[in-house]
Amino acid sequence: MFSIVVTEEAEQDIQSYYEWWRDHRSPRQAVLWFDQILDAIQSLQHLPERCMRAPEAGHLGRNLRQLLFTTGQRITHRIIFLVDSNLEVVKVLRVRHVSQDALPDDFFDDPGSR
Repeated sequence: MFSIVVTEEAEQDIQSYYEWWRDHRSPRQAVLWFDQILDAIQSLQHLPERCMRAPEAGHLGRNLRQLLFTTGQRITHRIIFLVDSNLEVVKVLRVRHVSQDALPDDFFDDPGSR
């Protein structure tokens, strides 16, 4: 079983989306979304390599993966993460809405933040 590490950036992403759901949908839907995204992240403890490579993986030079997330019929978010199979660690880097641009080319330039 893999350990899950969620970066501060990913935590901020989740908080921002929670607040959006709360303010634009309903507090009840916000809680449901929050619980479901946390469950999706925890599912990465088992076979994280089952998830496809993220589109950014090629140009960022990393084995970046993504878990596509939905609470209904449409995919709404991407959970973007790295897998360290040697240490059995999954590092969740960002949670992005599918309408957002890909991670920038300089995403990994600050090694201390990732």
